[in-house]
Amino acid sequence: MFSFPSAILMEKEDLNHLLEVRRIMEVGAAAAAAKNRTTEDLEKMKQALEEMKQANGIEELGEKSDLNFHLAVAAASQNPLLVNLLLNVSDIMQEAMKETRRLWLFSKKQRQNACMRSI
Repeated sequence: MFSFPSAILMEKEDLNHLLEVRRIMEVGAAAAAAKNRTTEDLEKMKQALEEMKQANGIEELGEKSDLNFHLAVAAASQNPLLVNLLLNVSDIMQEAMKETRRLWLFSKKQRQNACMRSI
């Protein structure tokens, strides 16, 4: 398992593996949450999504609300082991999400600049 400082120094292959683990966890957590969620769980997920909308362009707030959403989904699964697993890897996942957003935003700017040059 990676320690938090090594998350910054991860190889591309490590990042791909982490993102694969994240996808697997998210799909499984969502399936379990769909079966086991309470009304309160659903409200927490809605609140986290609203926070994500409000964080538009505010990177740190966006990361926090994104993590809060994933934690709310995991909690809605009613599986404490899943919640603990997510908490144990959250530092690495947050760093990966931050890097993914940074790369996506950079890519988006590059596409916009290319579009403007072609016009």
